Amino acid sequence: MDNRLERYLKWTAVMVFTAISTVISAAPCDPEKNTWVPSRYYPPGSAVFHKGQWYESRQLNEGKTPGADFEWKKLAPAPDCRQGEDRAHADNMQKDDPQQSRAQGQDQQEPVVDARNKTRQACDETGPWSFGASYTVGQVAIHEGQAYRAIRPSNGQMPGMSQPPHWQPVDHPCRNEPASGD
Repeated sequence: MDNRLERYLKWTAVMVFTAISTVISAAPCDPEKNTWVPSRYYPPGSAVFHKGQWYESRQLNEGKTPGADFEWKKLAPAPDCRQGEDRAHADNMQKDDPQQSRAQGQDQQEPVVDARNKTRQACDETGPWSFGASYTVGQVAIHEGQAYRAIRPSNGQMPGMSQPPHWQPVDHPCRNEPASGD
């Protein structure tokens, strides 16, 4: 009988501890710490507080007003900001641990590549700008005959037109390519 009572008390203690730690770890976001700032970049899943309402970023954005743009989704209850912090902390830990990166097959060194092959690869990857495409920093696209390099992530922002600018004019990567008669 004592053994059953002891197991019951242990089980109850574990359940109570689990319930308390879940409530503590699921504390809602602090509006003051998460107030929307127009000049800040917000990755997908970021929670902000703006004009008495919580919003979650659907995609990477900067300067897009919550509630006025598609980039933000309205949230009913205050979100749990610690989930995003834990995910970001785990990502940073993985980036900071080179042994872990190698163990997962992510070698840090680039293979040696002939410069002409890199130029050809850049030319092959450079295409016309598309409204429906997403571009990351450093990608090059051609718009109205001009080559542009993305200086911010871009989802439909037209080169030379959007504010803040997402594109910077650059020399066309394929104009002076050597003839391929090797």
